[in-house]
Amino acid sequence: EVFAALRPLLAGDAFANGGAACCLCYGPTASGKTHTARHVAATAAADLFARFPGPLQVGMLELRNDQCFDLLAADPDEAKVELLEGEDGRIMERGTSTVQVADEAAFAEVMRTFAERRATAATAANAASSRSHAVVSMRAEGGGAPA
Repeated sequence: EVFAALRPLLAGDAFANGGAACCLCYGPTASGKTHTARHVAATAAADLFARFPGPLQVGMLELRNDQCFDLLAADPDEAKVELLEGEDGRIMERGTSTVQVADEAAFAEVMRTFAERRATAATAANAASSRSHAVVSMRAEGGGAPA
């Protein structure tokens, strides 16, 4: 239901023609943001696999305590990412990695790795609350900017 409303923005013609898309989940603790975001990402990936013949390039970042970390880094000690502002005002990251994902099953496996590596801690409202902001980027070969 949520993705049906977002589909024209996340995987629609604007993205297919070189545009970018963003989905932000915002709300109080235990309101379902993480669950919704995971479903939207998986459904968007499935939609992109159906629309584009090639693999997706996937990146995953975590913003925590004013720092940025690459959750796909092979070495956790090398996971810190530097965020820079370009002359045009766009934010760029230095030190990130991406993985090539060929299908929905491979995307699901990358999402499992992502979930395992995110920082969590108990709160009064949630025993395993994420203590960070997550960013999942997808680029379709021949498609648009990262979504």
